[in-house]
Amino acid sequence: MGISAMQLPSLFVFRSSLLPIKGTLENATIYITTHTSKSRYNIFGHESSSQKARLIFYLSEHKKKFALQRNIGDSYEYQFYETIKLKLNHADEITVWIHQQDIDSWEPEIFQLDTDNTPIIDFNSKKREDNSVMLFIFLAGLGCVILSGLLFYKTIYVNKAGFIFI
Repeated sequence: MGISAMQLPSLFVFRSSLLPIKGTLENATIYITTHTSKSRYNIFGHESSSQKARLIFYLSEHKKKFALQRNIGDSYEYQFYETIKLKLNHADEITVWIHQQDIDSWEPEIFQLDTDNTPIIDFNSKKREDNSVMLFIFLAGLGCVILSGLLFYKTIYVNKAGFIFI
């Protein structure tokens, strides 16, 4: 599952700040969309495409849209969401755990999903997935800061001192 810059603050959400929204399933639908992009660096003009599966569902008692999204690559295999949809359809009660700040949001981010008190998507597994992406972004940013600092130091301070770099 991908992560966007808007989702980065969600990495710092704790279980104690989540609110349960309970209800019964009104509707659940799976959409598969194709996203294509043409790289400006590719001299052959090749377009790359990937498939995204999106499970959207609504609870009868709440005026909210709940959505899960996952990049499924070049395939149309979305068995993961088919399994979740089947569990939602057979559940007597669905609990969606969202952040306190998203309580008034039309489409809040889902941190945990339970059917009949059994987790389908667990808070800890979602956090592990998001944390690996956050670690990569943090290390890439740190590397850029260190590299630019070294280049700045090399051009301003060391060249004034008369050192020659090869």
